[in-house]
Amino acid sequence: MATIIEILNNNAGIFCNKPILHYKNIIVPYSEILDFSDKFAQALRNLNFQPNDNIALLLPNIPEVFTAYFGCLKARCRVIPLSIQQRTYDLRNIIEQSNVKGIIFWDKFERKLENVLKQVSIHPALIQVGNRAAIDSHYFSDVLEASESISISEYPEDEHEAVILYSSGTTANPKGAILTHANIRESAQAIISRFEFTSNDKIVGILPVNHYLSQTLILNAALLCGAEILLHPQFKSVEICKYIQRNKATVFVGIPSMYREILDLPDLSPEVFSTLRFGIVSGSPVDSVLVNGYREKFGLPIIQSYGCIETTSIIISTGRNEKYSNDEIGKPFPGVEVKITDEDGSELLYGGIGEIAVKSPTNMKGYFNGSQSEDINDDSFSAGGGSTSGRPPETEQLQAEWVYPGDLCKWDENGNIELIGHKEELIDKGHFPVYPKEIESCLESHPAVKEAAVIGVYDAEHIKEIKAFLILHQDESVTIDEIAAFCSEKLPKYKRPKYIQFVDTLPKNLSGSVIKRFLK
Repeated sequence: MATIIEILNNNAGIFCNKPILHYKNIIVPYSEILDFSDKFAQALRNLNFQPNDNIALLLPNIPEVFTAYFGCLKARCRVIPLSIQQRTYDLRNIIEQSNVKGIIFWDKFERKLENVLKQVSIHPALIQVGNRAAIDSHYFSDVLEASESISISEYPEDEHEAVILYSSGTTANPKGAILTHANIRESAQAIISRFEFTSNDKIVGILPVNHYLSQTLILNAALLCGAEILLHPQFKSVEICKYIQRNKATVFVGIPSMYREILDLPDLSPEVFSTLRFGIVSGSPVDSVLVNGYREKFGLPIIQSYGCIETTSIIISTGRNEKYSNDEIGKPFPGVEVKITDEDGSELLYGGIGEIAVKSPTNMKGYFNGSQSEDINDDSFSAGGGSTSGRPPETEQLQAEWVYPGDLCKWDENGNIELIGHKEELIDKGHFPVYPKEIESCLESHPAVKEAAVIGVYDAEHIKEIKAFLILHQDESVTIDEIAAFCSEKLPKYKRPKYIQFVDTLPKNLSGSVIKRFLK
C-alpha cells in the first residue's frame, strides 16, 4: 500500500492549487508543500544526513512544520517532535537518549535550546527557522533556496520507522514510541473513516505537532483526504472562536481544558459554531456536563475519544448522536480489539475495573531505548513501561501482540468503555483500591472548588494516605475543615483525604492532564 509520502505526492497532483494549509494570512496549496518538502529532503542530503538519522523538531504551529516533517520523512529520517513546554531535564534526556543528529528549531526557542545543549554530550546539527539566532546554525530558508526540488524516486517501506513520539511524562519519565509509515497511514485512514472526513473539511489545528492528536489526525489524516488545515499558533479562547467563525471551520480538535474555557465564555452566540460538524476531544477524562453543555448551548456534538502514543493516535471514540455518562470514551474503531484485564491477565467483562489492552494495526513498533529500538514482536511488553514477566505464561502470546497503555477502564452495559484513571495513580489503602478520579469528582462537586488533583503520599510512619490539591473558583473561599466535613458526608472513611492543600495552579502537560509526579 502507498505510504504517507506517496499519498502526498499523489494528492499534490489531484488537489494541486487547493489549500492544504491556512495560517494567519498565508495560504499554502498542496503543490507547494510537495515542492518545499522535496527541496528540504534534498537539503538534508546536502547536509550529510543519512537514512534512519533522528531529527528533532522544536517548532510551534507554523507552516515550516509541514515542510520539515514531510521533508525528513522523504529523506528516510526519523522525526522526533518536541515541545518547548517540556522541562529542560526531559528535553536533555530525549535528545541524548535518541542520539539526535539534527534539531530544527524556532528562533524564539533559542535560549532554552542553548541551555539544553550545554548539558548533552552530543553535537547535533542545527537548522533555525525565523530571525537569525546567535547560536551556530544553518538557516532554514537558506538551505531550502540552495536545494533543487528533486522528486523522491525511492519511497520508504511500510515498516520503515518514521516518527518517535514521546509521552508527556504525566506519571513517569517520557518514553519514545516508534511509529512506522504503516502505523501512520493506518491510523490516518481509520480516523478518516470513523469521522467521515472529506476534502470539503476545514480542520482547526491548534495542538502542537508533538501531540498524538495533532500528529495523525491533523497532519496526516487531513493530508490523506485532501482537507484544509486551519493552523493556529496558540490557544486563546476568544481568538480561536473568531478564527473558527471567520474561516468557516468544519471540525475542531482539542483537549478538555480548551473546551471548558470556551464553554465558560459569556454571551457566546451559537452562530460562532454554525459551520462546525462536530468537535473531537481527547487527552484526559471528560465529564458529561462539558459534552452535553455544548449540545445544549450550541447544538454542537462533541466526540469523546481515547488514544495514546503507543497506538499512534485515537483508537476509541463515542458517536456524534449519543448522550454520555461521565468518563465514557465510547467503542473501539473497526479493526481494533480491546480487552480489560485483571492483574493476572484474565479478561474482565461488564463492570470489572482493570487495565486496558489494545490490539490494532496502528500499534507502535516498540519503544525507543537509547540507540536501539525495542520491538514488540521480539518480546512482550507493557506500554506502562514495566515488564510483563509477572503475568502468567498463558498470556505471553497475548502480550506480544497487545499494548498496555497503563490506563484502568471498564465496560458498561451498552458495550462502551469508561476511563477510570491511570494504573500508576491507583492508591492502595490497606488493600482497598482507591481511584483518585472518584475523589477528584467529589471534591469538584463542592461549589467553591474549581479543580482537584489527588495523589497517594506516605506519612511519617510510612502509611499510604490521600492528599488533595485544590484550586478554588475566583472570589470563593473555604477552609480545610469545611472541605474535610464535605468529604465526610460524601465519601467512606478510607477514601477521605488526610491532607488538603490549596494551590493557585497545577502542573499540566499539553493534554491538560495534571502531571502528578511533580506533586509528590
